[in-house]
Amino acid sequence: MPEDLVLPIVPSIMREFAGAFPRASVRLRSSVTRKLKKELAQGTVDIILTTEPYDTGTGECLHRAPLRWFAAKDSAVFTARPLPIAYERECIFMPLVVRALDAAGIPWEMPYLADDWRDMTTFVSAGLAVQANMAHIKKPGWAEVPGTAGLPALPDFGVFLHVRDGAPDLALQMAGFVRDEYDVMAPQFLKPAAG
Repeated sequence: MPEDLVLPIVPSIMREFAGAFPRASVRLRSSVTRKLKKELAQGTVDIILTTEPYDTGTGECLHRAPLRWFAAKDSAVFTARPLPIAYERECIFMPLVVRALDAAGIPWEMPYLADDWRDMTTFVSAGLAVQANMAHIKKPGWAEVPGTAGLPALPDFGVFLHVRDGAPDLALQMAGFVRDEYDVMAPQFLKPAAG
């Protein structure tokens, strides 16, 4: 699954699954959606979670959320022009954000390009850049950029579950735990957008 989805959902899933299947061996791998879908097609993984545009996503949509702009709390970095943005180099959101900024006529720069999600969060948390991500992904120390900042509206994305055709029963069981956890978490902070 994409690294930004691991917390807070996965620890509960792993705890419940390990309790039900204590002898099962699970490999958790964080990567970008494009790579995960390729691995699923090659049959090297049994189930994946992806983040994809809601309107064109594939798989079973477990959650729908708008993309929102985030910056460090008490930071006004979102007023800078060119607007500094930070992304992991293969993030699915980055091309969409760049197109939206270009279409809105907002000059931008990417002085911070990370090789993984943890590195990228450092730049945003330090107040050096903004980032757009799914609304429920906000990290400690981040705040949503106010709507009055004039940054462009962005589309909804979904969290999609994919299960490999012919996946073993244990993988199907894991997929059930994933669905159940998203259902449990929805009232707290993952409530799907209407429509």
